[in-house]
Order: sequence, then structure tokens, then C-alpha cells
Amino acid sequence: MEKSIRDIFLVREDLNLNTIVSNFGVDPRDVGIVVAINDGIVYIIGLENVTYGEVVTIHVDSLVKEKALVLNLDIGLVSAVVLTNEANVRPGLFVTRDYTPMSIPAGEYQMGRVLNPLGNFIDDIQVKKERDQE
Repeated sequence: MEKSIRDIFLVREDLNLNTIVSNFGVDPRDVGIVVAINDGIVYIIGLENVTYGEVVTIHVDSLVKEKALVLNLDIGLVSAVVLTNEANVRPGLFVTRDYTPMSIPAGEYQMGRVLNPLGNFIDDIQVKKERDQE
């Protein structure tokens, strides 16, 4: 990719390379910045080593982190679909790689349940554990 971590400084002048590395503990090539969002698609510069189908984390604040799935790799620009709450995502936010492809665990415990795209339950059913009988 032509754009790199240096291009992030064009969006966020208040940053330096040491801040990025110390805050996220990752290679600077694995950090990006949201430059735009439209209809649930987020456009990111940076993320030089990201792969197609990989899950990335958008850091809204210290407590809120949104997930996105990389679906397009252009020269200098990555496009990803937001899998969680897109209302929190805005230009200027940091994005880091999760180093994992999209996957959802499957098993009998999910039968009849409603899941979100990340495999988390979104229905209000409480699973009752069977008690051991003596």
C-alpha cells in the first residue's frame, strides 16, 4: 500500500509514532485511522499488513470498541463493514488489526438462539444449566 503511518499524521496532527506504539502495543503498520464512514462501510488509511476477511477493532474510547470486517483492499485505502454499532464510528478514530479471520463458533448451545454477526446472543433467553442429581 502506498499510504502508511505517515499519512495518519495528515488526519491527526496531534500524534507521534511513539504515542501510537505505546497506546496499542502493535507494529505501526498495523494501525490505521478512519477517514470516512458511509452506510455502515468504514474507510481506513494505514493498516498496511491487513488481509481480506480479517476482523479489525475500531477504538471509540477506552471502553468502547467496535468491530469491522475487511472487505476491500485498495492502494492506500481499506474498506470494512461495521459489524457492531456504527453510530459510534466517526472519522479520526484509531483502527487496529485483530490478526484473526472472521469466524463464528457453532454448537448445540446455539440452537434456537438469535445471534449477531459476531456470534453473540442478542435474545433474552437465559440458559438453564442442568443440575446434577444424586
